Amino acid sequence: NFVGSDSLQLVTNVINHGDIPSSWDLRLKYILRETDIPYSWETEDSIFWAVRAVQPNTGGVPFDGGTFTDTQNFTIDSSWDIHKCYIAIYVQDQNSKEIVQAKEVKVDDFLGIKTNNDDKIENDKVNIAFIKGKLKMNVGDKSNTRVVIYDLIGREVLNKKLSKGSNVINVNGKIHNNGVYFVRINDENNILGMKKIVLIK
Repeated sequence: NFVGSDSLQLVTNVINHGDIPSSWDLRLKYILRETDIPYSWETEDSIFWAVRAVQPNTGGVPFDGGTFTDTQNFTIDSSWDIHKCYIAIYVQDQNSKEIVQAKEVKVDDFLGIKTNNDDKIENDKVNIAFIKGKLKMNVGDKSNTRVVIYDLIGREVLNKKLSKGSNVINVNGKIHNNGVYFVRINDENNILGMKKIVLIK
């Protein structure tokens, strides 16, 4: 989840489903990569799979093979294209360098930002309408809900607590630049709704 305009927090749950040899020195590691970066050098016009961050360091997070939860905070540089960034999470034996388990997530998917032909976003539990520069939404009797708006590179441009029931927010008065934005409504535990909007003043 985004925890600020330039920070991304990733929580990983590691569950052991088998016997781990006692000789293994297991480490949980993270690599954030960006691909398809425009760059002109000799005959090349792009760079692919550049490593942007290694978390927490090259030694990783040691663990004994049991079940545990780890939290890592990534600093997102404003020059990166967040839509072309991926985070690889893997468990590696530090002695043999064998990778025991691995998973990669696209940062867009991790944020829940997915666009289809109808410009609707997945996981809609709360309907969001955008009419004449105003966001209209009804969160019912849910408490501790917030609306957060991100720009195209994932920077937070608005974060506002919502009241129970119907809410109306004048986006034109709070966001000054035209463009494409992503609106997310969430409570303390879940994403309740998302929508892509185009702001033209």
